[in-house]
Amino acid sequence: YNIEKWLRQCVESVLSQTFRDYELILVDDGSTDESGMICDMFSNNYASIRVIHKKNGGVSDARNWGVKNAVGDYLFFLDGDDYISDWTLAELFQVINNKHPDIILSEGIYYESEGKSVLVKDCDKSEIEGITGQEALLKLTKKRDVWSVWAKCYKTVFWKQNQFLFKVGRRMGEDFELIYKVILQAQTVYMIPAFYHYQTRYDSAMHSIDGKMIVEMLDNLKDWECYLKHHQLNNKLKMQLYEGFSRQLKLVIMENIYLVDKDERNTAFYDASRYAFYLKYNRSEAYRITYICIKLFGMRTTCLALRVLKKLRTKRCLT
Repeated sequence: YNIEKWLRQCVESVLSQTFRDYELILVDDGSTDESGMICDMFSNNYASIRVIHKKNGGVSDARNWGVKNAVGDYLFFLDGDDYISDWTLAELFQVINNKHPDIILSEGIYYESEGKSVLVKDCDKSEIEGITGQEALLKLTKKRDVWSVWAKCYKTVFWKQNQFLFKVGRRMGEDFELIYKVILQAQTVYMIPAFYHYQTRYDSAMHSIDGKMIVEMLDNLKDWECYLKHHQLNNKLKMQLYEGFSRQLKLVIMENIYLVDKDERNTAFYDASRYAFYLKYNRSEAYRITYICIKLFGMRTTCLALRVLKKLRTKRCLT
């Protein structure tokens, strides 16, 4: 949606692949810039490219449309402002052809910003060879959160038989709500070297948070609590997931909860308080202090203090 600045680089990174047996589905989610026209231009010139033009429904709806129309044996999600290394599909095909796994992961992600590329590595591929999704997630979440939909490849039958869907209408955390559950369901998981280049954009959803997004993130945590009640997980993995949830609670929800409309704010504070226990599972001193502050002063006062501290940090960075 409205990514004309980056779209050509994204599509060309697929067209430059050494492996050619793929279809590329471009979902134009009601763009108002030149994105739709650029998609049509590529489709007219390349038989492997199909375009879907649809009314704006958000990223979840766009991804669901892509899955619904895909005919390939495997699914690979690529955001239109990112790109992949030219050997990616060939490397994925080697694993697919030899192992037929449910999911293939990446060792890490390249973060691109202002001409600089930084590799953040999560795991060595030798650690994840034919193991279950629960075993893979236990290894991956030791270092950081890896719930993004991209930088992963999914068997189409596995995805569709389990009826995985992105929740339409959620503008933030739609992959946080879903992707770990997808990985947990996998029987066989493999990994290849890092290939995904993520473009840091300061006008993206993650950098333009509003009150409705905070409510959506709280809904994501509700969904996770429901999931964990009905699924048995390794206790260590559960604690690692809670540590990841604590980052969403503190950095996304608590620091921004005052953006929620006043008439919904009481409910938001109540819901955030229900998940305060996540903070106990974070090894950082800042999170332990935040938890103690909630116990001593309450969720409202603690969130207000975090909001003030965030503004001071932002002001310091600007100066």
